[in-house]
Amino acid sequence: MRRPVLLLCLAEAAGIFSAYYLNYASFIIFLCFCTLYFIFCRPFRGLPKELRGIIAAALLFFLLGLMLMLHSVLAVTASGQRAGLVSQFDGIAVSAHQKENYAAIVVRTDRIDGGPAREKVLLKLESGDADVYDIVGRRVSFKGEVSLPEGRRNPGCFDYRRYLRARGIRAVPKVP
Repeated sequence: MRRPVLLLCLAEAAGIFSAYYLNYASFIIFLCFCTLYFIFCRPFRGLPKELRGIIAAALLFFLLGLMLMLHSVLAVTASGQRAGLVSQFDGIAVSAHQKENYAAIVVRTDRIDGGPAREKVLLKLESGDADVYDIVGRRVSFKGEVSLPEGRRNPGCFDYRRYLRARGIRAVPKVP
């Protein structure tokens, strides 16, 4: 094979794609059966040794991409463990955007309830006429009820939770 690295990259990308869009449990079971078939059955024993190695490496890279994506999708963060509870957030404002009725401020936390936590949260404040752009880069401290963003409400429509997760934001605290 001329470009085995390309095959390995495609296999890992296919694993990431599969974990992102397909049913996790049934897909992992299917992969386990495929792996066992590949290891213990005879059809692959007649192939050249180099081709068998490339197929095995591609399967391993596929599983690697699948597991990395599953880990990132299913990871429980410090704010996710506190969903529904009122918590104290300390961190630095990374960005701020003025909307029509509110201001959206992204805060990179370094402490949640006194414990270390390195994650981003989206803080929404009723802004009125205040200029929120001055807060960027400053240290902020606030208390709010931790809520996780809503996912997709209708099949095939916009998924707000996935959108925020792609930007590294895991929670949206509600400040009273």
